Amino acid sequence: MRLPILLLALTLTLPACGSDLLPTDGTVFLDPSLPTAARQGALEALAEWNATGATQLTYTDDAYPCDAVITFGGKSRGFAGWTSTRTAGDGRRQPPRISLYLTTVPYYKSVALHELGHAMGLPHAHTGIMADGSHQECVDRGALDSLGRDGFPTCAE
Repeated sequence: MRLPILLLALTLTLPACGSDLLPTDGTVFLDPSLPTAARQGALEALAEWNATGATQLTYTDDAYPCDAVITFGGKSRGFAGWTSTRTAGDGRRQPPRISLYLTTVPYYKSVALHELGHAMGLPHAHTGIMADGSHQECVDRGALDSLGRDGFPTCAE
């Protein structure tokens, strides 16, 4: 069964590792199909999450093993990003899959920030980086509090 979660533009495709959430110390595979601007936005988003001290996300160019995959979704289907989880043929949950779409070129970083938040289990919020359609380029207090990682600095502090 596939449980899609609408997010901003980014695609994570994870192997069947048995988890459907990206751990705060997880490894993220950046698919080689990512255009240069999307790859840069994803790297900046990982660095931004890590700058809070609440996460230690690392990227890898090796697909296995990893905790998440960020891929390029191609032409937009009406949204900037998408995060979903899948179930492997043997019934094991796969990690989140994040897709970035073509129409988000100026917003790859903010979309990646938002989608990584979803991959770590954060829902949409009314304000901040987890707000639907957010163009914020930093991790806010609300996102860290939702992760249970209060006490860490944010971009506004």
